[in-house]
Amino acid sequence: MIRAQLTPDGRAVEIPLDQVVARVLDDLAVAYADDPDTVGALLAEHASAVLHRQHVAASPTASDTRYEFASAAADHTREAITDEIDAEASAPIRLDQLAARRLADRLVALASRLIPATRTEKAA
Repeated sequence: MIRAQLTPDGRAVEIPLDQVVARVLDDLAVAYADDPDTVGALLAEHASAVLHRQHVAASPTASDTRYEFASAAADHTREAITDEIDAEASAPIRLDQLAARRLADRLVALASRLIPATRTEKAA
């Protein structure tokens, strides 16, 4: 079940992703243990693509097209890694009707308890 909660300052609702991240890291570790050369090379290639995208994003002279190409490259390398790990790790979280209703009820209950932002916070 997805656990929604208020942030400590009470100004937003957050949904911790620790269960999802743990599942992905576990599957990535197993894939690496099974084939460290391939998975290691894929991770290095993805890291390079992500760093390039960050560099392009930070560049004041980079065009939107250049950023889109850099993002597509990072997406491609991420998909290559996903193909190497267990399909369960990349599967969407599915909620049955009862779980979806419980999550919706929890979100509505938390939203009603949020502390409204002040005008200066809204402008920022």
